[in-house]
Amino acid sequence: MATQLTNFAPAFLLSPAGVSQGQLDKAFQASDPVNGNYYQSSGRDMLIVFNSDASPHTFGITSAPDQFGRFANVTYTVAAGAYEVVIITSQAIFTQPSGQVLLTSSDAHILFLPIMGA
Repeated sequence: MATQLTNFAPAFLLSPAGVSQGQLDKAFQASDPVNGNYYQSSGRDMLIVFNSDASPHTFGITSAPDQFGRFANVTYTVAAGAYEVVIITSQAIFTQPSGQVLLTSSDAHILFLPIMGA
């Protein structure tokens, strides 16, 4: 069974007083290269991916079938020490019928940070 990731809400700056220490902090979560990962989609999410290793590794987003049964799985190589950012909307083919976004990784050095409503 895939490992669930915590969705983080974006931080909104609504006060001229600023923000307190730690209020904007969001933690990356280790990927599970054996079982995969998923998070519950909010309909408009930002997925930030970080490769914490000195070698390149891949991550993937598993698509859901469209009305014609076609798939469009994505696999992307993240350079060593690099970040990648993906926006996933509810209209995108990457949100499963259950509302989940399914992720894969080639190595546990790939870290995920899903931000809902981004």
